[in-house]
Amino acid sequence: MKLSQNKERIRGIASFLLALILILPISMFEISGLQIPLSDIAVCFGGFFFLTKIGRLETLIFCLAVLMSFLAVFVIAIEHYGFLQIRPVLSVFFFYKPILGYFLAISVIKDKQTFEQILKWAQLLIFLFVVVVIFSVHAEYDGLFRDRMSVLQGDFFNLPLYAAFGVNSLASFYFLMAAVSILAAAMQFRSWQGALGLVNLVLLSYLIFNSASREALLAMMVFIFCVMGLFLRRTPKVLVGVVFIFGTALVLFFTSDYVGRVWAHKIDQIVTALERMDLDMLSSGRIGLYKIALQQWSKNILVGTGFHGFQLFIQDIPGIGYPAGLSPHNLYITALWKMGLVGFVPYVCFLYLILKKSFSVDVPAGYKYVFISLCIAVLLVLNGVWEIFMVANFGTLFFFLLGAFVKLNENKLW
Repeated sequence: MKLSQNKERIRGIASFLLALILILPISMFEISGLQIPLSDIAVCFGGFFFLTKIGRLETLIFCLAVLMSFLAVFVIAIEHYGFLQIRPVLSVFFFYKPILGYFLAISVIKDKQTFEQILKWAQLLIFLFVVVVIFSVHAEYDGLFRDRMSVLQGDFFNLPLYAAFGVNSLASFYFLMAAVSILAAAMQFRSWQGALGLVNLVLLSYLIFNSASREALLAMMVFIFCVMGLFLRRTPKVLVGVVFIFGTALVLFFTSDYVGRVWAHKIDQIVTALERMDLDMLSSGRIGLYKIALQQWSKNILVGTGFHGFQLFIQDIPGIGYPAGLSPHNLYITALWKMGLVGFVPYVCFLYLILKKSFSVDVPAGYKYVFISLCIAVLLVLNGVWEIFMVANFGTLFFFLLGAFVKLNENKLW
C-alpha cells in the first residue's frame, strides 16, 4: 500500500512538472539573441525517448524527412557555395525539434489518468499565468498590451515571455492555452474544471484581442464556433448561447477603450484592401512572399532552397525589400520551399499518419470535439498564415497532445 502511494505521489509530481514545462511560455535564457523556451526541457527528454521508438512506422518516416532535409542542405551548399554552412544545418534542427514533443507523449502517457492529471495541472497553471500577466501589464505597462514595436508586454513574476516580439507567436500560444483549458474542462464539464475552463477562455480571449493578432483571433473564433457546432447536439443551445454571449460581452467590455488605439490601423488596412480587392495588402504582404517562395522552389523542385532562406537568391519583394531572415508565413509552402520534394513528401506523410492515428471512434465525445476543433484551427488557420509548428513552445505542446491521443488510442486506454 505504501509503495503504491509513493508511486502515485511521484506520478503526481511528474505530471505537475511536465505541465509546468509545457504550458508556461517562459524564456529561460538567450544565446546570441535567440530565446530558449522552457519547453526545450521537454524537447531534450523527447529526444531521448525518440531513440527508443525507432521501430515505429512514424519514427522511420520522421527520420527519412530529417535525412532528406539534410541532403537538401548539402546539395544546395555545394551547388551555390562549395562548402557547408552552419546556419542551414541549425535551421533543420529548429524546424524539427518541436516534433520531439510527440515522442515524449507516446512514452510518458501510460493511461488516461496520467493525461488528465497533466491537463488538470495545466489548467490551474494557465489561470495563474494569465492573472499574473494581466496584472503585470496594468501595473508596469500602463495597460498597454502591445507596444509600438509590435512586442507583447507583460511578464510572469519578472520572468520574460517567450516569442513576445512580432505578436503572432505568443498570441497564438495564448490560443493554444485556451484550447488546452477547454480540453481539461471537457473531462468534467459540470465540475470546477468546467467553470475554470470558461474563465480561462474569457481571460485568454482578452489577451488575444488586446494583442491585435488577426491570426490568433481568427483561430480562436474558428475554434469556438467549431466547438459550439459540435457540442450543440449534446449541450442545450441556451447554455452555449449564454456562455458565448457572456464571454464575448466581457471581453468587449474590458477592451472597449483599447479597440480604437490598437485595432484602428488593422481595421483601416482591412477595409482599404477590400475596397481595392488587394489580397496582398489584406494578407500583410504574404501573397508576395508566397509567390517569391514558390518561384525560388521551382528553380530546384527536388531540394528547394536547402534551408538557406530567401537570401539564396538576391530578390526584392514589393513593400518588403530584401527579405533576408523572413519566411513565407505558410507552413506548407515554407516546408516545400525549404526542403523541396525529397523532404516535403515524407514530412507531410508523417503529419498525416500521426493525425490519422490520433483520431479514434473510442475517444470520449468531449475530448473528441475539442481536439477536432483545435486541429482545424491550427492546421488551417495558424499554419495557413503562420508557420506555427516552427514556434518552439507551440509546436512542442501541440505535438505532445497529438502523441497523447495516439498513445491512448493505440492502447485503447479511453
